[in-house]
Amino acid sequence: MDISEVLETIKVVPTSTRLRAWVFEIDNMYYHVAECTGYGIPDQSSIWTSSRNGKRTSKQPIFTTGGQDHKKCITKYFESLTD
Repeated sequence: MDISEVLETIKVVPTSTRLRAWVFEIDNMYYHVAECTGYGIPDQSSIWTSSRNGKRTSKQPIFTTGGQDHKKCITKYFESLTD
């Protein structure tokens, strides 16, 4: 699987907060990525393990990047897995 195939799996996850969230897949594993701003934390994008529908299954993020760019975060996470 390459990064273009991963980016094609991105789907919006509805939220009831100001966060914007998506679910994506890498090798039959699902991940939740959210762009976080406010709440007293710096702008960042974080990834958690998740179910197929985007519900987070890990309590803490497994990967975080600065800034609000979910595709950049996914790309950097994918690169970290393939290095």
